[in-house]
Amino acid sequence: SAVHRLLMASTNPVWAGLGANLQVGPTAHSFLVSSLGLLLVFRTNSAYQRFAEGRQIWERILSESRNLSRMMNLYRPDIGDERRSRMTQLLAAFPYMLRHHIRPKCLKCNGKNIPKENRILLPEPLFEPVETRHDDDKTNGGSTDPMVLRGGLTSECWVDKRTLPWSLFPGAAVAKVANAKNRPLWTCDRLGREIASVAYSENWTSRERLTMLGKVEKLSNAIGECERIHQTAVPLNYARHSLRSLTMWLFTLPFALLRDYGLMTGPIMGATAWLLFGVYQIGHSIEDPFQNTLRLSVLCEAIRKDVMTSSKDDRDAAYAADDDDIADEDWTTVTGVKSSVTSNKSLNFESDDLLFEQAKIGENKDNVVALNTEDLMNQTV
Repeated sequence: SAVHRLLMASTNPVWAGLGANLQVGPTAHSFLVSSLGLLLVFRTNSAYQRFAEGRQIWERILSESRNLSRMMNLYRPDIGDERRSRMTQLLAAFPYMLRHHIRPKCLKCNGKNIPKENRILLPEPLFEPVETRHDDDKTNGGSTDPMVLRGGLTSECWVDKRTLPWSLFPGAAVAKVANAKNRPLWTCDRLGREIASVAYSENWTSRERLTMLGKVEKLSNAIGECERIHQTAVPLNYARHSLRSLTMWLFTLPFALLRDYGLMTGPIMGATAWLLFGVYQIGHSIEDPFQNTLRLSVLCEAIRKDVMTSSKDDRDAAYAADDDDIADEDWTTVTGVKSSVTSNKSLNFESDDLLFEQAKIGENKDNVVALNTEDLMNQTV
């Protein structure tokens, strides 16, 4: 806007004419803003759907891990303490292995800060095969570098076996899982083998075996679902076209604002560019939800704590209760509230927190109990 004012104030007719031609009408930008908004909205929505799907996948992993842990505790006498311990450690290590699989990062590549006896070498490929635009491109698995096909490019990633999840594996198993190309799948396979090796008993039959194997299968399916989101990006042509259209629209917008806003064109352009480029960046950031968007470390730690229960005050207290302990528990009363049903279908309450002492029990065709008092009419409980 300052340059425009200098050109208009020039006594040279050439410069003055150039300044006058810098102004364009806002009609073209008004027509294009709807199309540009649709491009940004579609990209952001598609990215958010991927983010929501990634969170749902890990929610299922959390639920299936808890359910599988419950079955291992319920059938502990049939599975055996030693086998159950191995299964628990494998189940607790699975989310960590999956996180490393879809978020390959090595913080200590050289291993100089790790004692030699505690180092574990993880061979990691430098390039990952990605989906290409051409379906017939099968010469190198979709990668842009043919060295990937021959396996000639790998990086040395050193980890400390004293840290999670490597500390959950014994020495012999650590070497096997470290050399596996798909470590979460190796964990599921080993967990399935442990389940299949449990001998039949009165309580452990094919039904229980297949139920637990079905839960392991769901964990294995989650690996493929995460790989699909991680390896398949939003179409490159769509992303590029959206960015080019946004850049061109913003580049020509000042010429449409000069006439009406003058020196305020600069601040208005800055705010508009920040807002629109921010929307585009949000879609780019959450496109792959496993790259620092979802807090996978918190989810992994939650699964490990729920699975590896050792305190009798935690979940193990529910499994450790025998018939005598359950018989000693009085489930007929609630602390602070006492209730009784009289012969005339009245429900008596004795509590300092309740505003009524007696309420009629109303009958409902849906088998719902309703309380009828002076203050509460037909309140369902």
